[in-house]
Amino acid sequence: MLEDSFERFAERVDRVAVAGTTLAARAALFVDVAWEHFSGRHYRATFEILLNHLGREAPGGAGDWRVEMSRAWDRVWSRVFADARVPRRRSLMLQHFTVSALSGLASTAMLQGGRATLPAGELDVLKATLRRELAAG
Repeated sequence: MLEDSFERFAERVDRVAVAGTTLAARAALFVDVAWEHFSGRHYRATFEILLNHLGREAPGGAGDWRVEMSRAWDRVWSRVFADARVPRRRSLMLQHFTVSALSGLASTAMLQGGRATLPAGELDVLKATLRRELAAG
């Protein structure tokens, strides 16, 4: 289920045009496309499975979903932001921050239930952060 969810995410991210697109435009588009995934039913189902799975295996072991997810996320991120002159360690921190922000917003929406909507401007904060950090290099 986790692999399927990430594949769906990767397919969406493949829509982010890289050639001829500014880093700032890509950051904004990346957040929009990622939010389509994180705010969807498929992500919610995967998230519920992960909640039930947590604590049942030692972190870092063979097949650890966290390690696999980080590698998969890094492949997607590296393709979209290949021209960002951000040190590797900083890039990994930005990836983690982005996943945390999106999953946190998605979790909040899940807790609200029903047809919860994201308050206007919340994704803009993430977009602005990524634009600034990716350009800073």
